[in-house]
Amino acid sequence: MPALLLAGSCNKEKTQQPGEGEYFVKFKVNGQQKVFTAGAAGPKKQTATDGKYLFSVTGNKNTAGGINDHTILITLLNDNLIKAGTYRNSGSSTNLNVGIIYIDESATSWSSVWVTLNNWKADAEVIIDELNEEYVKGRFSSSVYRGDQLDAAQSITEGSFFVPVY
Repeated sequence: MPALLLAGSCNKEKTQQPGEGEYFVKFKVNGQQKVFTAGAAGPKKQTATDGKYLFSVTGNKNTAGGINDHTILITLLNDNLIKAGTYRNSGSSTNLNVGIIYIDESATSWSSVWVTLNNWKADAEVIIDELNEEYVKGRFSSSVYRGDQLDAAQSITEGSFFVPVY
């Protein structure tokens, strides 16, 4: 009987939908933990547009009865294929390679991209630890700002993700 139970547990089929269950996007906003269990990344087949490769990671959480309105979007723009490695903005507000947009529980949008308009600290960083045709794992951090309130800033720290690639 124990051998039968062991054999049955080893032959489990994956029943979760992509982006659910074991997948996650986790981070802290001003020290408050956020955990999203739905997310995706891509594209699986990268192609350059105007000489740049674009790759995005998203995480979201349903907070409004069927609407995924609590969201984070991490975007990488690079001259070469996106692969495992570190991507960061140079501290300059021009030629950004990393963009992070966070929409909080009250549907307020916070973005690292506002630095180009307001000359704020361009400190967004993404580290891709693993990237293959099935999933991407990595870490991230950034200061994010409200475009309509010039002195409003939040700190995203201890970010990590493990999401399927489409």
